[in-house]
Amino acid sequence: MILHVRQQVRPYGRLIRLIDVLAEWEITPWSERAADEFARLRRARVRVGTQDLKIAALALASDALLLSANLRDFERVPALRVEDWLYS
Repeated sequence: MILHVRQQVRPYGRLIRLIDVLAEWEITPWSERAADEFARLRRARVRVGTQDLKIAALALASDALLLSANLRDFERVPALRVEDWLYS
């Protein structure tokens, strides 16, 4: 029993480090403006999956540069600024 509990020490340490890293991130909330942008893109029949379209709408509503390795889909979204920094 004690051995099993001791095996949890390292994973909890990793969890704490992850929380510390995530605490430094600024999270942009889903907003009415983003929802409106999503609806506009849907009406324009932009052919991108729902979750990616939500990400794009949030970036557009926030006037943000979207970083993604998925340029193939995101480049279909008009006026979206998107870059792939993995292979730059």
